[in-house]
Amino acid sequence: MPPARLVYVVGRDNSVVPPDLAVPRTEITVGKKHAELSVAADGSCHLRDLGSKNGTYIRSGEKWTRAASASLSLNDPIRLGEFETTPAALLRLRRAALPPPLPRPHAARHPHETSPHHTARPRHRRNPATGEIE
Repeated sequence: MPPARLVYVVGRDNSVVPPDLAVPRTEITVGKKHAELSVAADGSCHLRDLGSKNGTYIRSGEKWTRAASASLSLNDPIRLGEFETTPAALLRLRRAALPPPLPRPHAARHPHETSPHHTARPRHRRNPATGEIE
């Protein structure tokens, strides 16, 4: 049986339909759905261009070659448009984009944090003329 593969869409970050692996919005040569990266449990990868305008490239030696589809390893250099990276670096982008974990119930809460069980106390102010709290 072949190893299980995870498949991700790679593209420029956008708020409408974000890709699985989002490169920064400033990378304008990367399409919103630029390529597809599939990763096997053994670390082997397959990169497939999704009809991008600026192309997907694989480096062999010092030369970049445009590729519609290519098998590679996690640390092989690739280029999406003018954005140079590796599959491993793209996968780290996914981890950075994950939401932070929810706080544990026993964790201390910030005093101003609201919760369903928290009722806001009225704010008091000091009268400047008398110094009394109102």
